[in-house]
Amino acid sequence: MSASPAARLDRANEVSLSPAPVAELLPLADLNIWAVTQATPKPFIMPGFIPSGELTLLTGAGGANKSTFGHQLATCCAAGVPMLGREVQQCSALYITCEDDEGRLHWVQEGICRALGLHLSDLTGKLHLSSLRGRLGNVLGAFDDRGVLHPLDTFLSLKATLMKTGARLLVLDNAAHLFGGNENDRQQVTQFVNLLYSLCLDLGVTVILVAHSNKAGDSYSGSTAWLNAVRSQIFIGRSEDSHDPDERVATLGKANYARQGEELRFRWHDFALIRDDDLPEDKRADLASAVRISVQ
Repeated sequence: MSASPAARLDRANEVSLSPAPVAELLPLADLNIWAVTQATPKPFIMPGFIPSGELTLLTGAGGANKSTFGHQLATCCAAGVPMLGREVQQCSALYITCEDDEGRLHWVQEGICRALGLHLSDLTGKLHLSSLRGRLGNVLGAFDDRGVLHPLDTFLSLKATLMKTGARLLVLDNAAHLFGGNENDRQQVTQFVNLLYSLCLDLGVTVILVAHSNKAGDSYSGSTAWLNAVRSQIFIGRSEDSHDPDERVATLGKANYARQGEELRFRWHDFALIRDDDLPEDKRADLASAVRISVQ
């Protein structure tokens, strides 16, 4: 039996009298505090290249030594030694690779230590290395039917590892293994970038995400959202004005906190990256001679 019109009207009045949900306010800056506080410039992990507390996209073609750059930067920060002639902020660092196994990590780490004059024991408790190669479920988040990203167990494990180690620099190698969405979908890319930014906000971490460039020669792959969503992007490539196959150039492709287009030149040598000025004089002469012979 249906309710009478009067009863339905009473129920409608009850609903209309219910308190409306209170929306949460957006965070607002306190200008009174700003008025008595000195503004400070953006700090850098690596001056001119890696802004602190941000996500930097590190891109390049296969074989350009992007992974070595990230691995060596983590080592330099952990040891507090310059990276390719640039002073770095000393901090505990976590380097995660989805492409190399522990044996390869060990091999490259020894090459980096030789180039920097370090011993592996110097890095104990400061540098943390993790290989996820061959592990299923490395994707950090999954998208539901509405296109909303939800963190997965690997992201929770990553956050717990950062908290346990106290690492303030995180290098993730690379995006193809960790991002499970469509790289041409702007919303999905932006949500994934914001997921990584949450680590910066919650833990004070600086994140470097290694990613491939595309076959068309662009400095990133997929949607331009990758470039638009970050505040810093570095592209590593081979030197176009050199016949030396081991020469590399790191170019600041996007820079909200530094001068865009700044370059850093170096070479791959004995499984590490090194500036020519830091090579022994006899080694520089041998390399120059080898290049002259190769172009004859």
